[in-house]
Amino acid sequence: MRNRYILILLLLFCATVLLTAQTAPQDAVQKSTWLPIVSPANEWTVAHYELFLSSRRKYRFSSDSVLLGGQYYRELKYEDSFLGAHSSGRFYREAQGVVTRYNGPVVYNLNLGASDTLPAIDAPNYFTRAVASVGTVMYSDGIPRKTMQVYCAADSTAPLHTVVEGMGNLEEFFFSEIQCINPLDGPTDLLECFKVNGETLYLKPGASCELSATEGPEQLPRAAVFPNPADELLNITLPQRHAAAAYRVLIYHASGQLALDQTLMPVADALQVPVSALSPGAYYGQLRCADGLSWVFTFVRGR
Repeated sequence: MRNRYILILLLLFCATVLLTAQTAPQDAVQKSTWLPIVSPANEWTVAHYELFLSSRRKYRFSSDSVLLGGQYYRELKYEDSFLGAHSSGRFYREAQGVVTRYNGPVVYNLNLGASDTLPAIDAPNYFTRAVASVGTVMYSDGIPRKTMQVYCAADSTAPLHTVVEGMGNLEEFFFSEIQCINPLDGPTDLLECFKVNGETLYLKPGASCELSATEGPEQLPRAAVFPNPADELLNITLPQRHAAAAYRVLIYHASGQLALDQTLMPVADALQVPVSALSPGAYYGQLRCADGLSWVFTFVRGR
């Protein structure tokens, strides 16, 4: 009888182990080699914002390497639909999922796990990033890619950014180095499309992979806003007066997620938009009126 009870207990234990193995959530991809970001096969199309200028850009790494300090690096270049320029002075190298700039700072590290941190880079406002969680995602190429949910460690209210192996930061291109900078300190590149060898793997909803999108915020006139950064109220100066007309204000996170949608009446040729409920960070928005006219604006919600 005792042996029978032991056998039953063993069977129950084995069944529990099998059931747990089948229902356990999938862990992040673990492997010794990583899909490279620093590769001329990769191409990013971004909406580029720099203060009150906006354009579209396609980023690629150069096919040749640059020798600096005994190490080889690839230069990141871009085509710009507005400025017609190309980048200079930035060199990167990658090894085992870790990307460094030519002078040494780590800007990207896929070897991190939950609760790990990427130390601050060489200036006070380049804050440390922390990993909230890791996971796995698969795109049309059928390759499982590690993902990380990353936030600014110094700000518990900071939004999470999704970083994908081989692609980078979905919210702000792959520059994890600027995640924690006040956007007024530098440009913002919002990722819209990612390709590998011409195959589109990621496309932001409503976006385009082309430099000249048929529709996009860079093609709309801009509305002036103040103060910027804003803490409680954001004032939008009406670019064209419409007496007694209501305006619809849509504000989006840098990731493209809608954060606010309100219809407001103008006060003294301006709109007063309450933004105190928004998390600190960079936002872009659209102002619409009943006759079909639209304007865009960008601002920073202060800390």
